[in-house]
Amino acid sequence: MLTRIRSIKESLSLPVCSGWDRGFLESILEQVEKNRRLSTKQISLLDKVLARNTNESQREHEAWEQVFREEHAKEASLLATYYRTTGYFLNVANEILSGAVPERKAYLKMRQNKYATKVIDISNLPPKYNNGDYVLARSSFSSSKAIFDSKTKHDIPWSSSNEVVNKFLSRGAFIIESTDLIISAAAGAKTYKILPIGATMPFIVEERYIKIKR
Repeated sequence: MLTRIRSIKESLSLPVCSGWDRGFLESILEQVEKNRRLSTKQISLLDKVLARNTNESQREHEAWEQVFREEHAKEASLLATYYRTTGYFLNVANEILSGAVPERKAYLKMRQNKYATKVIDISNLPPKYNNGDYVLARSSFSSSKAIFDSKTKHDIPWSSSNEVVNKFLSRGAFIIESTDLIISAAAGAKTYKILPIGATMPFIVEERYIKIKR
């Protein structure tokens, strides 16, 4: 029992031990100090929490800011943009997009999600279409699939954006460039900035909604 109390106190003394882990250890410590018997499930969970709140974890925590900026920043921005459209991991996503360094465990939890893996894989795929290609809308495209610049879209009258989309639907568009924006984890989610024929305002569209004009 004394060994277990000492291990819990050592973990609690480390700044890396935070959030749910800290609350759990404080609760367990209170129980063992009162000589209350822990269940098998509590002991198993305790071992896992102690294993991720060690001196080695603390060293990793202290080096995290530099590691994040050098190794994860670009990928993190991609994932944060994606997750902000889904409603999940919003706190971490908003931290990243504000330029802050997220808490290590929170970021890794977001990064190791299966959808994050799909987004990264999609991002790494070579573009299916080239700059200058003439493309048409597929039948699955609708005006809601057109992504206008987030910095200016609130200043664009609906009539103007609707006119641009209608020109794309009737005349097609030229691809300006492929982009790093990924807003879904579906096949064909790579994105392109396109300029509809006869329009002066480009927008972004996912690969799955366009096809080459033969």
